[in-house]
Amino acid sequence: MKKLLRFVLVVVAVLAVAVGAAWYFIDSLAKKGIEEGGTYALRVPTTVESVNLSLLKGSMTMDGLTVANPEGYETPHLIKSGRFDLQVDPGTVFGETVHVKGFRLNGLDLNIEQKGLGKTNVSQIMDNLKRFQGADADTAEQEPGGKKVAVDEIVIENVVAHVQLLPVGGKASTVKVEVPKIVLKDVTSDNAKGVAISELIARVLPAILNQVLQQSGGLIPDDLAGSLRTDLAGAIESLGGGAGNLFKQSGGDLGKGLEDAKKGIEDAKKDLGGALKGLLDRDKKPAE
Repeated sequence: MKKLLRFVLVVVAVLAVAVGAAWYFIDSLAKKGIEEGGTYALRVPTTVESVNLSLLKGSMTMDGLTVANPEGYETPHLIKSGRFDLQVDPGTVFGETVHVKGFRLNGLDLNIEQKGLGKTNVSQIMDNLKRFQGADADTAEQEPGGKKVAVDEIVIENVVAHVQLLPVGGKASTVKVEVPKIVLKDVTSDNAKGVAISELIARVLPAILNQVLQQSGGLIPDDLAGSLRTDLAGAIESLGGGAGNLFKQSGGDLGKGLEDAKKGIEDAKKDLGGALKGLLDRDKKPAE
């Protein structure tokens, strides 16, 4: 009997140490998972200043999410966030899928930088996201390992976008676009098992960027706005239904974006045809 009691006490002690260690390291594990998921999804360095999870309260806060620009762009960052407040179901924290009931972000600073006609830091990021095309497609790139998240609702407040335009008269200009609030519901409802953090980012980012376009009020030139819509629509078409749902909630029109893309291709063909015709006509002229 004493041996059995001693054995039970040892097991309880081991479990207590294991739980205590998990409790102690869970913040750093969450931080690492978010950084790796962001970097994997966007293919640019993604860092977080701090993550604090309270299992008793079922809440988590995260500060200072920073997404770097693709190589060759000069603005300080693509994205820098304020504070994230998440309401988490405590019973799911140690499971395969973490259930996030509510997800609120206050403060998001975004730089959209143009570098050549139709080329922006956003266009490169959207191209990177196309790797996740079709959640069930055999060709889709899947993030190895890591936890999944099931998210009910995301609320993002106080988004400020700085849109850097091509230099005019030797000097670049920047316009500022403010988005007071973005609400996205049923974020992962299409997948009962949840999605990887990288896929969650791939779903949400196009919706944020689309709202910036919706709220720009003509501040962004038509050619750049059209190019950005084309980039977003192309990414959404590749990503599939879950991302498309959030895109529509943000006021996105996939058909319009694809229409802009088709028109852009046709215009490019006309320009190329005209240039080739000019060269041929010049070659046909008799030498004087």
